[in-house]
Amino acid sequence: LRAQPPGTTMRGTITHVGARTARASAEIDGIEVEVLIQRSGYVDWRGGRDARRVLQRGQEAELVVMGASADGTSLRGRVQAEDDPIRKYAVGQRVRGIVRSVNDAQVEVELVETVAGLIPAHELSWYRMTRPETFLRRGETIEADVKNVDLARRRLVLTLRFPQRDPRRLYRQGMQLRGKIVS
Repeated sequence: LRAQPPGTTMRGTITHVGARTARASAEIDGIEVEVLIQRSGYVDWRGGRDARRVLQRGQEAELVVMGASADGTSLRGRVQAEDDPIRKYAVGQRVRGIVRSVNDAQVEVELVETVAGLIPAHELSWYRMTRPETFLRRGETIEADVKNVDLARRRLVLTLRFPQRDPRRLYRQGMQLRGKIVS
């Protein structure tokens, strides 16, 4: 089972549904395996928090492998929704969202009710920034570019370092500039 890399998709049947987890069975190389479906995105894309509102026992579903159990006897995964809104995003696309959280490592931006993107601290500016919270505030609406779309992990990486604003492209070696020396 450990040979099933994260992101592998397979068809399975839902065998148990609880409030926060569900179980499914799927066949891999003729062997029936159990897949634990955790809440990481399989319910959120429909706006609910309870798996029982979205999944039913006996339902056929496309499962996405997230990893294997420590003993290698079962898989962790999630249900892939065909109408998952994260599928409409592409690398290079300009998006608008609301800043939900800011810390020293990253900024979380909500794009639509069920899709969030992360901006790593180094993608906030072309210049070194030590305190992102001085640059962005919670609740602020911003525009960013999509840098990476990971459908398997249901993750978007965003950037505020827009290519057309790259200071390295504004100036060429040997150019003469005028300006005021401030320090």
